[in-house]
Amino acid sequence: MKANLKNIQITDNFLPQRIYESFKASLCDHDDAPFWKWFAGQTMEGDGQGMFVALLYMDRPLLKKFDIVNTMLAPKLYKPCWWRIKLNCCFREPENRFTGFHTDYGRTKEDEFSEAGLNISEEVTRGGYGNMKTGIMYFSDTDGPTVFKAFPNFEVECKQNRFVQFPSTYIHGHYTHTDGPGRRLVLNLNWF
Repeated sequence: MKANLKNIQITDNFLPQRIYESFKASLCDHDDAPFWKWFAGQTMEGDGQGMFVALLYMDRPLLKKFDIVNTMLAPKLYKPCWWRIKLNCCFREPENRFTGFHTDYGRTKEDEFSEAGLNISEEVTRGGYGNMKTGIMYFSDTDGPTVFKAFPNFEVECKQNRFVQFPSTYIHGHYTHTDGPGRRLVLNLNWF
């Protein structure tokens, strides 16, 4: 099994601008203490280090904001069966730092990743998670790209209203940002 660059779909201007602005404001502009959770370590195995996270859905809606995500994105993704939805927030740093490779499901120990850039752990293959999709919706313009282990010369630039979709078995990670707004905001979606 080998990763294929054609399976990474990038869509700019994913939502009409007026709708995107409203969607972004409803999700990202929160000072409510219970909305953003600080995780000095990891929210789940494989998540990046030291970020704020709002977990919107995991087996059931966790925050009311799940409804707007489902309403806005489900029709564009052809009625997905959600597995997890979370909003990630990382802050600007003095230099670009790679946060490490991971997949959004399954063990993330480097020795369980294939040389082809895929998560081939028993947990993924036996559990049927090899058919899951991952999507990232970017809410800020930064110099913190998403990268893929299988494609070392390929980066997805962090650009507002951009949506990237790929198989959840693709090993990926991101760089922290040094340029752009104070927060790098992305909506991470996993579905069948």
